[in-house]
Amino acid sequence: MLDRAGMEALMKALDSALAKTDSARPDVYELEIAAQGLARAAQLLGQRYIWSGTNVPYLARGKQDGR
Repeated sequence: MLDRAGMEALMKALDSALAKTDSARPDVYELEIAAQGLARAAQLLGQRYIWSGTNVPYLARGKQDGR
Protein backbone atom coordinates (compact mmCIF):
# COMPACT_ATOMS: atom_id res chain seq x y z
CA MET A 1 0.00 0.00 0.00
CA LEU A 2 1.30 3.45 -0.88
CA ASP A 3 1.61 6.15 1.71
CA ARG A 4 0.84 9.78 0.92
CA ALA A 5 4.36 10.52 -0.35
CA GLY A 6 4.33 7.41 -2.53
CA MET A 7 0.95 8.33 -4.01
CA GLU A 8 2.12 11.87 -4.72
CA ALA A 9 5.24 10.50 -6.44
CA LEU A 10 3.08 8.15 -8.51
CA MET A 11 0.75 10.96 -9.58
CA LYS A 12 3.75 13.16 -10.53
CA ALA A 13 5.24 10.32 -12.57
CA LEU A 14 1.93 9.76 -14.37
CA ASP A 15 1.57 13.49 -15.05
CA SER A 16 5.13 13.61 -16.39
CA ALA A 17 4.56 10.60 -18.62
CA LEU A 18 1.32 12.09 -19.93
CA ALA A 19 3.07 15.37 -20.77
CA LYS A 20 5.67 13.48 -22.82
CA THR A 21 3.19 11.32 -24.72
CA ASP A 22 3.36 11.46 -28.49
CA SER A 23 0.04 12.73 -29.83
CA ALA A 24 0.45 10.37 -32.79
CA ARG A 25 -0.10 7.44 -30.39
CA PRO A 26 -3.66 7.86 -29.10
CA ASP A 27 -3.67 4.28 -27.76
CA VAL A 28 -0.77 5.05 -25.41
CA TYR A 29 -2.38 8.35 -24.41
CA GLU A 30 -5.63 6.58 -23.51
CA LEU A 31 -3.74 4.02 -21.41
CA GLU A 32 -2.01 6.79 -19.50
CA ILE A 33 -5.31 8.58 -18.88
CA ALA A 34 -6.78 5.30 -17.60
CA ALA A 35 -3.75 4.78 -15.33
CA GLN A 36 -4.23 8.26 -13.87
CA GLY A 37 -7.90 7.53 -13.24
CA LEU A 38 -7.10 4.25 -11.50
CA ALA A 39 -4.43 5.90 -9.37
CA ARG A 40 -6.86 8.65 -8.38
CA ALA A 41 -9.55 6.09 -7.54
CA ALA A 42 -7.06 4.19 -5.36
CA GLN A 43 -6.15 7.44 -3.64
CA LEU A 44 -9.79 8.24 -2.89
CA LEU A 45 -10.63 4.72 -1.76
CA GLY A 46 -7.59 4.64 0.51
CA GLN A 47 -8.90 7.51 2.60
CA ARG A 48 -10.81 7.05 5.82
CA TYR A 49 -14.58 7.58 5.62
CA ILE A 50 -17.43 7.68 8.13
CA TRP A 51 -20.68 6.00 7.22
CA SER A 52 -23.76 7.53 8.76
CA GLY A 53 -27.24 6.08 8.37
CA THR A 54 -30.53 7.63 9.36
CA ASN A 55 -34.12 6.51 9.42
CA VAL A 56 -36.54 8.66 7.42
CA PRO A 57 -39.58 9.91 9.34
CA TYR A 58 -42.65 7.71 9.06
CA LEU A 59 -45.56 9.29 7.21
CA ALA A 60 -48.86 7.71 8.17
CA ARG A 61 -51.14 6.61 5.34
CA GLY A 62 -53.74 9.27 6.16
CA LYS A 63 -51.17 12.03 5.72
CA GLN A 64 -49.98 10.79 2.32
CA ASP A 65 -51.19 12.23 -0.96
CA GLY A 66 -53.84 10.20 -2.78
CA ARG A 67 -51.57 9.70 -5.79
